[in-house]
Amino acid sequence: MFKSESCKIPENVGWIGSPERKTAGLPIETAYFKLLFDVTEVKPFRINISAFSRFCLYVNGAALLDGPCKGDKWRQYCETLDISASLKSGRNVLAVKAAAYPPREAMNSAKNNMGPMSVYSNSAGPLLILWSDETAAVSTGQADWYVANDTAIAWNQCQRAIWMGSMEEVSGEKLPHNWQSALHIEQGFEKAALKLNTAMLYGEMNLPRLYARPVKPLLRINAGSLHQVKGFGNFIFDEKTNMACLPPNGSYKMLLDLGRLTTSFVELPVSGGKGAKISIGYAESFGRQSEDVWIEKGDRADFTGEFLGVFDIYHPGGGKEVYKPFWFRTFRFIMIEVQTGAAVCEISIPLLTETRYPLEDKVQFESKASPWLKDVWEISLRTLQLCIHETYEDCPFYEQLQYAMDTRLEILYTYAISNDTSMAGRTIYDFHSSLLPEGITQSRFPSIFPQVIPLFSLYWVLMLKDYYMETGDLEYIRGFRHTMGGILDWFENRKREHGLVEGLDYWEFVDWSDEWYLNRGIPTAVKKGPSSVNNMVYCYALDEASKLLELMGDYDESARLCGQADRIRRQLDTLCWSNEKQLYRDGPGFEEEYSQHAQIFAVLCGLAKDGQAKALMNRVMTDKSLVRCSFVMSYYLFRALEKAGLYELTDSLWDAWKMLPAMNLTTVPEKPGSTTRSDCHAWGSLLLNELPRKMLGVEPELPGYAAIRIEPKALYIGGIRGKAPTPFGDVEVEWKIDNGRFAIKGYTPVPARLVMPGGQMYRLDKGDFSF
Repeated sequence: MFKSESCKIPENVGWIGSPERKTAGLPIETAYFKLLFDVTEVKPFRINISAFSRFCLYVNGAALLDGPCKGDKWRQYCETLDISASLKSGRNVLAVKAAAYPPREAMNSAKNNMGPMSVYSNSAGPLLILWSDETAAVSTGQADWYVANDTAIAWNQCQRAIWMGSMEEVSGEKLPHNWQSALHIEQGFEKAALKLNTAMLYGEMNLPRLYARPVKPLLRINAGSLHQVKGFGNFIFDEKTNMACLPPNGSYKMLLDLGRLTTSFVELPVSGGKGAKISIGYAESFGRQSEDVWIEKGDRADFTGEFLGVFDIYHPGGGKEVYKPFWFRTFRFIMIEVQTGAAVCEISIPLLTETRYPLEDKVQFESKASPWLKDVWEISLRTLQLCIHETYEDCPFYEQLQYAMDTRLEILYTYAISNDTSMAGRTIYDFHSSLLPEGITQSRFPSIFPQVIPLFSLYWVLMLKDYYMETGDLEYIRGFRHTMGGILDWFENRKREHGLVEGLDYWEFVDWSDEWYLNRGIPTAVKKGPSSVNNMVYCYALDEASKLLELMGDYDESARLCGQADRIRRQLDTLCWSNEKQLYRDGPGFEEEYSQHAQIFAVLCGLAKDGQAKALMNRVMTDKSLVRCSFVMSYYLFRALEKAGLYELTDSLWDAWKMLPAMNLTTVPEKPGSTTRSDCHAWGSLLLNELPRKMLGVEPELPGYAAIRIEPKALYIGGIRGKAPTPFGDVEVEWKIDNGRFAIKGYTPVPARLVMPGGQMYRLDKGDFSF
């Protein structure tokens, strides 16, 4: 079960900051905190640390931790770390760089000097709290901490990725170089002041309450080496030294390629170069940016188009320096442009430290009959890895925001490959915390700019059922029943004359289908009245919520929700079914508008059953006039085909993924085709679910894997051997089709049910099996 425990802060420990701030919280503010302390014997030494809004912790010059974990308006997270491995006998240095982003209310209309939208901020400025459970010698409010306000860093808004906040422009001459390791207090530092005590004697909340980190620490691993792209630019690195020596008064450019996408901290060693300007650009790919959000892209190894990047700028101070942007960057390509002054500038190839959530891939497989699975799996896995840091994210380059629609799918993929439920539990709590007074959750959270996409609240309801199915933990879900009920009541209160919900006020987004693009992903039918899809997804959520309530023993409320769903289904059948087309319209408007989406959710919400469901899904696959799904809806398309008994028709749908390796993509893009924005959107990592659950065929039959079902459905792959994880151990499966005969064998760690392609069922005891 996910738990978020408040921190027990010792007495006399408080938040410290500069005695006098540079400004009153309007731009981004940076401060450097430093403490010298003595250690007589190196032994376990745990510290607890948090800062506003972000920090980097150094011990004796070594960067150990970046944080804190993203919180929200009501909770600030605290990191706990044993630093003993970096300590030494005698004098030691604790150093913390903190950047405080301004609150939304302090931003101007141009959003200059803003931080990432996903990081909560306030007007308190750069503040630090730190203590050790072993000693008071390092505690803020007690120990002799010093602080210096930064004067070196300016922040430039980047319009290409405005959601990510500002990029840096740094004067190396003004930086306190080597302050993290120097055994003295530098000029410009002054004693830190106690700004806020943590005691809440009368319940006041001067700052968000401090809680222990709710999820695992992020990985910090070597990201590999960048390679120079030959024929691009006018300077090269020496192959032996990995350094380039750039003469005075010149302009130089070069391009580096990692060969794959990464989310990494970047360090650029520089020597000399006083008066130079170094621009470091980070891009997923090259392409051709049009006036709208989508970008024309082709082969991702092709660099003949526009460099679609964001840029940091560094002005060397003239010494031997290392420039490290404060937070990690997302990129495959790095472009370095240098305008030298009167001095020679030497720069080295940047060093990369990848950071991401420690997602464990427990699936193993081999398929000689379908070798494409390996490449698509690696691409899909890489995508999910890069879309999880302290929360799930829609994309690492443009936004790093946690959206409920994206996240529901990312959670399902996480379950399938690792049975990891900790981030899912945190996510459920996050969206519960986003609840608005009117009863609906925000579509993305945490976010300093609230946004509502009504359907996304319903996807959160589906998350609850998913979590229960994966864990069997009904008690955790019980804690969110009122939030769930408020969401469903919000929709029920928006029924109008048709007996359907409509006029949802906010962004009624469904999918980035090409036909709906100019309408911002909204079905055209919304302009004329109720949307079939909105009502079908509402029915889907009502049904899943009613099952949860029944399990909780609230039979009356469960029956009430079932009745609501039945009434909507009857209205949809009456108002939206076309006898002529044998399809469901997108709404009861006057024009004949049809989409794959309406047919898919008609099946998933139980409106279309049995033979009708099968007929609908056959039309979905053959009728080219229907508005088509993009990657985000593919999961629901697969589920509707499966529910209709047509899973074999998913074979042709994999073509959109099979083309990704040929385009030199190392992650799944936001949408299929040659126009996309993000190159990394984990809602498209569908194979992570389908391979273990439908190709190997292993999934929970009862909540918490109280019973396991083994039922391979993707027979079109020809055969596969592998392992799929469960909380009780791996299930091993090997099946093939030999002369038209299906043969399967394997191992199950607990009793299971085997379902053969013809429908025959066998009860399996723990151990080996063969049929």
